Amino acid sequence: MPLRVEKDSVYPATDAGVELPRRRFFFPKRARLRLQSDFDRVFNGSKGIAGRCIVVWVRIYPESVGGRLGAVASKRTFHDAVDRNRAKRLVREAFRSIRHEFASCGWDAVVVARARISRASSRDVAEELRAIMIRCGVPESGCEKGRNISR
Repeated sequence: MPLRVEKDSVYPATDAGVELPRRRFFFPKRARLRLQSDFDRVFNGSKGIAGRCIVVWVRIYPESVGGRLGAVASKRTFHDAVDRNRAKRLVREAFRSIRHEFASCGWDAVVVARARISRASSRDVAEELRAIMIRCGVPESGCEKGRNISR
């Protein structure tokens, strides 16, 4: 189905001429952990929760705005660069597809890929990431000033 772009919105073009809005999933720079100090802050200030193919560390900042994610795939676990890049790509894709479900108020997460991620689909990784982030206490959509008002 061809797409038409208008002012930051993507609409599917249909034969009937009816245009329906389509949710845009993206992963901008402001949603990424990029500095080593940011990764260290999350690792030192929280406890990791392990799943089958990922381990997630989350640190919540009640006064801050913005949810950010960092993906890690170690050389010890993934010897080839191709495998490390695929693991990180699966984590980023999983986060990109579920980030709209979580509030954008003050949390950072670091996701470490385990060896099993190489056999998992992006849907499996997304479901596991969603479940672990809820267990970690990341507020779901509806958060206001660091407090979850949806529960």
